Amino acid sequence: MVSGVLSVVKEEKRRLQTAVTVDGNSTSDVGVRLVNGKTPNKGRIEVRYKGTWGTIYNDGNWDIHDAYVVCHMLNYSKAVTATTASVKGTGPIWLKGLSCSRSQESIDQCRHGGWGNTGGCDHRRDAGVVCGNLTPEEKAIKVRLVGDQNHTGKVEILYQGTWGVVCHWLWDIQDAHVVCRMLGYKAAEHAIWFIEGETPRRVLMYNVECSGREKSIAECAHSGWWNVNSFCSNKRLAGVVCQTNEDPPPVQVRLAGGRSGNSGRLEVRYHGQWGTVCDDGWDMKDAEVVCRMLGYPGVQEYITTNFTPVKGIVWLMNVGCTGRETSITDCSHNGCCSRFYTCQGYNLAEIRRVYRRKPEIPEKNPHGKVENNTSNNLNSHVVKSEPQGSNPEPSGEKRAVNLYATHATQYEE
Repeated sequence: MVSGVLSVVKEEKRRLQTAVTVDGNSTSDVGVRLVNGKTPNKGRIEVRYKGTWGTIYNDGNWDIHDAYVVCHMLNYSKAVTATTASVKGTGPIWLKGLSCSRSQESIDQCRHGGWGNTGGCDHRRDAGVVCGNLTPEEKAIKVRLVGDQNHTGKVEILYQGTWGVVCHWLWDIQDAHVVCRMLGYKAAEHAIWFIEGETPRRVLMYNVECSGREKSIAECAHSGWWNVNSFCSNKRLAGVVCQTNEDPPPVQVRLAGGRSGNSGRLEVRYHGQWGTVCDDGWDMKDAEVVCRMLGYPGVQEYITTNFTPVKGIVWLMNVGCTGRETSITDCSHNGCCSRFYTCQGYNLAEIRRVYRRKPEIPEKNPHGKVENNTSNNLNSHVVKSEPQGSNPEPSGEKRAVNLYATHATQYEE
């Protein structure tokens, strides 16, 4: 018998965790073990199903997130690498197409192609893993938020004496919960992400995926410290809004970067910070609601084009209004960071409105920003309707609204 197998057998009682699942009308146990590794924490993964040990086929999608579930079943705190086993197994190949997330506690809870449904597979691509526990440097990790509010901001992590940032990819509310609890808050209210200009901070973590139960973000699945995919840069970063006992102030909206007071990029103020709205799903009905919040009567037409990114929070994505809401907060939306959902090309919502009779518009402030602010007060800057049959003097302008994402002027706070 190979010595690696002997090592695993000796530790199996301690390492082997059994999960119970229902299979038809019977109950079967599912367990995992590592074999043929040079040390007990690495090797080929074997799965016990209906009392028989078999392997997992690595179809090319076997990754660190699948490996984390296996390692946690074996009572390790993390997965180091997901690999193809160096020593081929024998017996049945139980699973292929395995796809796990950190919300799952056992591989039988993960998506897969079905137990034993592995036709065309062979043992040359048996899945392997290297499991591990937190290093002293990982245990010493600290987090902080960079922003105008103590409970809201961009996530920064101190690792090995250097502060780094987190790529926004896969960032969601479960990840945010872990960060907020590390900071002493009960939980997170939102997971958010930032569009940034160049920042001196390097991206420390990428592809982060927490179950929400971890005590430290170091326990979450990720692609390795400083091991950043080319997809990520330090221009799109993860952030959080942590829960507090205070009610947030009313949501406000404004237009910024436009050529006149009735046009510009849509911005939303939430939890005391101004942010943008992704234009995915943005349409006339959404624009109607925002225009009424700003005291304008309505929208007639819109177009969409590419947009030059600006710095700051992206508060909302995939907004879906019926057109009858009194506030954009009453509309359906995906929040900021829906899983696998990004604001493609940095497209942000912008509104251009030209009216037959113009409402009173605040002048540009000293910083060059055009702002129309409202705290859901629909009486601010209201344009009164003309009486029926009246014939106002033409102003030379059509009563139209162009809603689009375009090259708005970038501004600095």
